Amino acid sequence: MDSAAGGSPSDRANATPSKVDFWVVGAGVAGAVAARVLADAGVRVAVVAFGTGASHAPVAILNPVRAKRGKPVPEAARALKAARALYGRFERLFFGLYHRVPKDALSKWRKNLKGSGLSYRFEEDRLILPQAFWVRPRRLLPAMLAGIPVIQDRVVAWEEDRLQLASGRALKGPAVWAAGAEGAALVDPAPLLSAGSLLLAAEPGDGGIRGAFFAGGVLGGSYRSLRRYQAWTPTAGELEELLQKGRGLLGRTPTPLGAFAGVRYRHQEPLREAPGGVIFSGFGSTGFLLAPLYAERLKKAIL
Repeated sequence: MDSAAGGSPSDRANATPSKVDFWVVGAGVAGAVAARVLADAGVRVAVVAFGTGASHAPVAILNPVRAKRGKPVPEAARALKAARALYGRFERLFFGLYHRVPKDALSKWRKNLKGSGLSYRFEEDRLILPQAFWVRPRRLLPAMLAGIPVIQDRVVAWEEDRLQLASGRALKGPAVWAAGAEGAALVDPAPLLSAGSLLLAAEPGDGGIRGAFFAGGVLGGSYRSLRRYQAWTPTAGELEELLQKGRGLLGRTPTPLGAFAGVRYRHQEPLREAPGGVIFSGFGSTGFLLAPLYAERLKKAIL
């Protein structure tokens, strides 16, 4: 794609490309995946993003089974395959997650998983998912965006065929809206938002899940419903809640080192048409798992 040459790195990052087929709004997991998949298909894209959000957590797990009910996420096997294929090109994947299942729920979980297409086995009270994995988003997302122009600005309005930026600039052309929780109010009159926190711990964790996950030195997560978007700071109550969940997983209290918080946006149709293009947002906590599969459908819709 054509872009301005010369100038400082920040000038080059904010230079407006001369030819763009689609603007991708947002550089979280949905935006990075959409931009990468479209660019690989020959679509001329540029990303418009400001700051970082929940996708930039230190660790993300791709858990295909809902922890509360033991039911697979819809299309879990296909989604996990698509995620492995895409993410494995850019960053190391750490395979092997497991759920600690209450003994009185084992038969229900076995029934729920039958015919799911997932690779799994039960070992006493553990559901082992050898093909599920965790990844480091802070390395993965920039790697997927490498070579794609990024305009560091905030979109304040989206009209048909026009994005209005906080800097006063306007970008003309269709958009893929992947702005997540912070931009949800511009496309959804009543967005479902939830804040969550992660605890950074001295122990590495082993991919266990029971009320929380513990992998890569990260223990998460918590959920707090929000009426509107707001920057979130972990509360003392959340951190204590995470420590309690850690004790349930480890049998002892993890050693806390720090915390991370973000806000998620959920919609029953993460891929949907809009007057100015396509909305590719609303995956909630399953963004890393589902975005690659849905991006293939996005590509087909655009091409």
